[in-house]
Amino acid sequence: CGNASVVISQVYDYLKNRERPIETSDEELLVAYVCDMAGLTEHGSSVYSAWLSPKGNELLKEMEANEL
Repeated sequence: CGNASVVISQVYDYLKNRERPIETSDEELLVAYVCDMAGLTEHGSSVYSAWLSPKGNELLKEMEANEL
């Protein structure tokens, strides 16, 4: 159902770019909250400046190894 490759690509881009604050687009904010809820990121007071959790780091490495 839908286009999973687009979602995977958006999650990959989000995880890969955690050194910068997120944009204010609704799409990126939704990805930020989903990644936070999945335990892929951690944050202080705001999801806008999240960083990768150990689980997120592991997933990013797997995605890069599989060239996603």
